[in-house]
Amino acid sequence: TVEYDVVIFDEAQHLKNPASQTAVRLRRIRAKRRFALTGTPLENRTDDLWSIFRVIFPSLLPDLQTFQTWSHDEIKRFIRPFLMRRTKDEVLQDLPKKQIVHHYTDLGPTQKKLYASYLSKLQLETLRHLDETKREDRIKLLAGLTRLRQICCDPALFVEDYTGESTKLERLLEIIEEKVASGHRILIFSQYTKMLARIRERL
Repeated sequence: TVEYDVVIFDEAQHLKNPASQTAVRLRRIRAKRRFALTGTPLENRTDDLWSIFRVIFPSLLPDLQTFQTWSHDEIKRFIRPFLMRRTKDEVLQDLPKKQIVHHYTDLGPTQKKLYASYLSKLQLETLRHLDETKREDRIKLLAGLTRLRQICCDPALFVEDYTGESTKLERLLEIIEEKVASGHRILIFSQYTKMLARIRERL
């Protein structure tokens, strides 16, 4: 049987279920020293903490049934000597300053016409008769604003068989190409899952 000098369990919150196959198998690893790294040691209950310690230090805490009768102060007293905790303020000092760069892109001709058309429709059908006390009117307004935002992202998000331009998507693809060529890794967010599907399709 292999015995390691050191074993480090990263993302240790995934060990919160002591009955899971992962936790059971990892408990069988033989090692002289064990460490757990996690940003969320407690997700729901103190039982999560017990499960993590069961993997890295099985002899420290009692069985789960007994542990569940302990007060928070008792738990703290037992585990505190074995914890190294870094607060957000401490971690921030090691991180580079966040840089925000805005990229502005004009809508293409087809997008502009579509945007103007939906804006006129929103003004005519919703804003002119808007009663802020009526829930259905607020929902109509929200739906209209959502459509305008989608047109700016990519009209194909809701316009069936749209074949016109999508300048924001094209600009994003240019940025991706530039960053990849420079050896950068990219994480892309969107409020619309359909937009992510469109980006994936183009990539």
